[in-house]
Amino acid sequence: MRFLFWNICKNNIFKEIASLVIIKDIDVLLIAEFPTNIDPKELRNELLCRGVRFDYISPYSPKDKVRVYTRFRKSLITNIQDESGVSAKSIYSPILKNKVILITCHLPSKISKSDMNQSELSSDVRDFILRVENRFNHQYTVVCGDFNMNPFDEGLIKAKGFHAIMNKKIALKGKRKINDKDYSFFYNPMWGFLGNGVVSGTMYYNSSDHINYFWHMYDQVLLRPELIPFFDDKELEIVTNIGSENLLSDIGIVNKKYSDHLPIIFTLKI
Repeated sequence: MRFLFWNICKNNIFKEIASLVIIKDIDVLLIAEFPTNIDPKELRNELLCRGVRFDYISPYSPKDKVRVYTRFRKSLITNIQDESGVSAKSIYSPILKNKVILITCHLPSKISKSDMNQSELSSDVRDFILRVENRFNHQYTVVCGDFNMNPFDEGLIKAKGFHAIMNKKIALKGKRKINDKDYSFFYNPMWGFLGNGVVSGTMYYNSSDHINYFWHMYDQVLLRPELIPFFDDKELEIVTNIGSENLLSDIGIVNKKYSDHLPIIFTLKI
């Protein structure tokens, strides 16, 4: 099952999305910052015109900030619960013979929230995820979206936040104990892109501040240890081109003609 997530910055780039869906054989399409003046079904129509049938999964409420489309039967994906900036859905897996929990998110920007506020918000999202997992009585959970935080930011790594770590072997231990309380891990494979690859993140911002990272890894996928056996790091990708169309500018940064974010693709063999 192949997933594509893209924050499209409210741009109508439906033709590019459709091309990417076809080229990469996408099964589940996740779009953040969908244009507010366009019916979400227009993207479905664009895909249909290209010979690919996708269904639009209507959200429960406007709080769901990520539009979800799938080539599977709509009955296989079920809305569970929405809160501000975060949404839970379930996807039936014939391999697991169980429902996988899909959490999508578009969390507040660093422009509007301090690092401390983002960290506190991550604790609220953690509580939301735990409530959903308790409802299903399992942790077949994947979280995907625009976190507006880097993998090394406090909200992503703290135990009372996402508790998302870079090391798969440690993550497979499932949890760790702090002051006699258990805290479940997430595995964050996006750490592997930090460095000297084609790109070092999914969003580029050159500030005039003394502390400037240039590249940011805001768009991420996190997995509970239970799903790690069904995930292949080699099939995780930050997309920089769609066929011959380059999503980077001539100087190798994100081309805002399309979006200020690059899409990510990952596969779960479920």
